[in-house]
Amino acid sequence: MVNAFVALSLASSALAHGVVSYIDVNGQGFNGPDPNQSSQNAPEWTSGINPIKDPYSSDMFCGPNSSPNSVATIGAGSTMTLWWEETAQQQWPHNTGPIITYMAQCTTDCANMNADSAKWFKIDQVGFENGQWKQASLMNGGGYQVTIPEDLAAGDYLMRTEIISLHASRPQYYPRCVSWTITGDGSNTYSDDATATFPGTYSWSDAGLASSGSDIYNVQSDSAYQFPGPELITVGQGAASGGGGDGTSDGSDNSDNSTSSATQSNFKKFAPAQSSANVHAQQVDQGNQGNGNSDNGSNDGSNNNSNDYDDADENDGSAQQDKGSGQQNNNANQKNNSGQQATAEQDCESQWTQCNNDWVPGTAYSCQDEFVSCRGQVQRRLVDDDKMKRMKVKRDQHNRRRFHH
Repeated sequence: MVNAFVALSLASSALAHGVVSYIDVNGQGFNGPDPNQSSQNAPEWTSGINPIKDPYSSDMFCGPNSSPNSVATIGAGSTMTLWWEETAQQQWPHNTGPIITYMAQCTTDCANMNADSAKWFKIDQVGFENGQWKQASLMNGGGYQVTIPEDLAAGDYLMRTEIISLHASRPQYYPRCVSWTITGDGSNTYSDDATATFPGTYSWSDAGLASSGSDIYNVQSDSAYQFPGPELITVGQGAASGGGGDGTSDGSDNSDNSTSSATQSNFKKFAPAQSSANVHAQQVDQGNQGNGNSDNGSNDGSNNNSNDYDDADENDGSAQQDKGSGQQNNNANQKNNSGQQATAEQDCESQWTQCNNDWVPGTAYSCQDEFVSCRGQVQRRLVDDDKMKRMKVKRDQHNRRRFHH
């Protein structure tokens, strides 16, 4: 049986594509858009078909080249069935790995949601069914069911459903988003439950992801597999609408006074360390905001001087020098960012270990939630730092051209 699974996976590994082709919600059908094509009537977001192989990629939000289409209205408690295809009329090609579904309340228009604003709570996860991965049934035209929490507060939500294929040496991620308007009398927003950010939640070292490849075929049941991401929500125990919170647990439980103050303090300090170089970069950027340069090198006009770029021939030599030094700076920044990421990830890992060592059984447990939040901070900080460094390089080049006159 294992050999058959391996053979099927190897045969289909070159295909490696897929989209949500159809969703049925209590008899109401929604056709998914074709890959990279918009569709005015589809609540499913448009996206590309290629797998994501880097858990830190910005494509982890809703898929490669994703963009919103329409919004559909369904009721809280609705059960839906989702079908996937490789491409039109071609069945899903993979058979190994979990299927996980999240939701996030839209704090603004769902079309404007992004990795920073979306706080995803997990509503469903499926691994094995009848002795094999549920994903394998998609190869034969099967679908999988997801139920919207019956007590979910009315409003606009994104649903993020993903297949994680583990047949290759590195996981392949296929996230797809759907825009829903939820109706009903529920009041839970689940803002106090464990949440995820994408990118930011998954890492190479997660137990349920690091086993990708030959090791995954030793896993034969859900009990032997560790799903990535936060815990599933418990329907009926989410936070009431308007209850506050940013969707990320701070690691403390106000209803449980038995948690030691030392343990609570350890939870709250669970965050990646910020290097002095990063702090300095932010200070430099803040001090130069008046220069009117955006991260794409354009000028907003606050210090616009029409003479700055005159005499192009005269400046050609200095421009070439700027280009060379800029490339060197970019290479240095990439190397520095790589080192900072490794250090920050190690900080999160160390704090994860310490948090578990300090945890007292019977008290509130928040180590997993805080670890997820820590990694999310790492990714957002690296993106911000990279933008600031690029801005500084461009300002330096701009100033050298000015002083050349």
